[in-house]
Amino acid sequence: MAPAFVRYVRTPQLGWKPKVLLLFLRACAWGLLLTMALRPSRAVVHETAEKGKLIVLRDRSGSMAVADGRGGETRAGQMDAAWEKALAAAPEVGQLLELAEYDFGDRLAHNGADVGEATAVGDVLSSALRAERGAKLHGVILLSDGRNTAGRDPLPALAPYIEAGIPIHTAQFGRAEFAAGIVDAVVTDVLVPPVVEAGKPFPINISGLIRGAEGRSCQLECLVDDKRVADRRIQCETADEKVKQRLMLPAINEPGFYLVTLRLVPLPGEISPDNNEMQVFVRVKEEGIQVLYLEASINPQYKFLRRLISADEGFTLESPSPFYLRTKRGIAEVQGLDLSAYNVIILGGIAPETLTANQWRRLPSLVKNRGAGLLAIGSTFNDLLDDRLRPLQSILPVRANDSTLEHREFAPKVVGAQKSHFILGELDQLLGSRDFAWERLPGHGMRLRSLTARAMSEVLFVDQRNYPLLVTDQTGRGRVAAWTTPVTWTWRLNPETPKRLYDHLWMRTLYWLASQEDDMARRLSISAGTTYVRAGEPLEVIASATDENNVGIPNLAVALTITDLESSAVTSQPALPSGDSLVAALRLSTGIYSIRAQGEHRGQTLESNELRISVNASRIEDENLLADPALLQAISDRTGGQATSQAGLADLMADVPFGAKVVTVRRIASASPVWDNWWLLLALVLPLVAEWAIRRRVGFQ
Repeated sequence: MAPAFVRYVRTPQLGWKPKVLLLFLRACAWGLLLTMALRPSRAVVHETAEKGKLIVLRDRSGSMAVADGRGGETRAGQMDAAWEKALAAAPEVGQLLELAEYDFGDRLAHNGADVGEATAVGDVLSSALRAERGAKLHGVILLSDGRNTAGRDPLPALAPYIEAGIPIHTAQFGRAEFAAGIVDAVVTDVLVPPVVEAGKPFPINISGLIRGAEGRSCQLECLVDDKRVADRRIQCETADEKVKQRLMLPAINEPGFYLVTLRLVPLPGEISPDNNEMQVFVRVKEEGIQVLYLEASINPQYKFLRRLISADEGFTLESPSPFYLRTKRGIAEVQGLDLSAYNVIILGGIAPETLTANQWRRLPSLVKNRGAGLLAIGSTFNDLLDDRLRPLQSILPVRANDSTLEHREFAPKVVGAQKSHFILGELDQLLGSRDFAWERLPGHGMRLRSLTARAMSEVLFVDQRNYPLLVTDQTGRGRVAAWTTPVTWTWRLNPETPKRLYDHLWMRTLYWLASQEDDMARRLSISAGTTYVRAGEPLEVIASATDENNVGIPNLAVALTITDLESSAVTSQPALPSGDSLVAALRLSTGIYSIRAQGEHRGQTLESNELRISVNASRIEDENLLADPALLQAISDRTGGQATSQAGLADLMADVPFGAKVVTVRRIASASPVWDNWWLLLALVLPLVAEWAIRRRVGFQ
């Protein structure tokens, strides 16, 4: 620039106007060049109005279908109507807050998606916080009847809300007590032998509840394949009548599957008549359930189990006298038994020499490959290190250890636990894990030290001190139950554990042990451990396969074929590994089904046995359909929110926006470089071209 200035100024033939113009053009070129060197960018700024977010959680679980509202309206219908009315009455909510609306049951989902039948308030609150991570949360609106039937305890799940200062406002729907004219009868459980001997009457036990019918009577009916075979009139003495009935059903002569229906005939004013019946399948065979019970002494458990099994027509019990088993003749007779003739084998505190070494060796094979059930009690565990009993370690959930381990209190770690059905004891909604840690204590047998359980277990007993009493597990085709400590059976005499409840719990375990497929001609076997589930509960199907030498086939790919017996619709489940692992956790709609499995092994097609399963309309939540305002009140109190009823929802929504503000935020939405744009390069060249043209015109070289 400086040389150009000196040269133009010292040139006399240029007038002052061309000099100024040429210097100006040269200055423009240099200015544009410097601008390009600084690499400028163009920024676009947007202004946005940001609102706080209000999470709305609407309960869509099974209990919200209860029609206890005015005019027979369901709780869900009341909730939807009240929510629309509340939004209309408080338009400022939509102006100041952004609504994040979800439905929930046992899981969180967007509107319209399946959320399950149970209610897991604690899990849902945690899921909602994760789903809206990073959002500016103004609060939560929880619309529910307050019934919590699944998942974690809701109150500990409130900690993140309390720490962040996020209030949870609650509105309760549904009746908290059975008022006049509101009646509900529900069948909660049915206990029937999985196998019935042809031509022999068999028992069936029914549990249920009749609410709001004090002073009235209800008819209990039992049908086999739609034919009524038994009935009983039940008189309701209280407003919350507990039904415990045992019926003897007439003999069925022809082998096969039979559908048994237990029904409480609906009373006038029923709020949920769909849960008044439950269906189960019974399989009739030429022989019933054969049980062998070997016990070395007449102890409390021997008296109890012998009485229980003998009184049930579904079992045929063979149990030599403990005194006889102490004689050489008695031992010789037991050693001559063919153990494969029994569906369930119960081993008490017998000495290792009671059975031959060959019988001990065959037991694991009978369980894994033939489908026998094995119950090992108490002092049997003291001899697991004996060479003759070592084969049992492959099927029992026991890890024998010579070392002395420090005694610890039993503290089960339960993962995915559902509701416990029994006082003090059975967590029959947990799936027993195969990862057990045991300790061997002098004089105390084997004691369970720790346990990790999966969802949907069969049975886990504990006593008042939380010591384990009985754990069940599945191995191959068969099932095992382990009585882990030789404590006395006085637990059943505890006033908190009714005798009938204890008997029912044990009978369910024995039926479970006997419910396996024992047809050795079939190399592929499937089992479910039950013939019925309730709406919303998963059905776990397990497969086991053996080769031509009766050796288990690990990880065989199988496919399930599921036939709806009412509509004849057929569906298929993708192939999954078998063995001791899970084949499928099915969630089926209400109805009756036939399930079979197919697999391929070395070019051969393996066909399984048939399972008959009934999915009943009765739900876990039906055991208590009353609303629970106490839980909703506690949630609001702990988080600084408001708790109200259906009628107060509109007033609550009017208060919710208090303190909410719409904040204007300026953000750089985009920034693009302009130094390398074509028009800037053109602007740089134009002054130089103009300068050159002027110099030529005035004759300046």
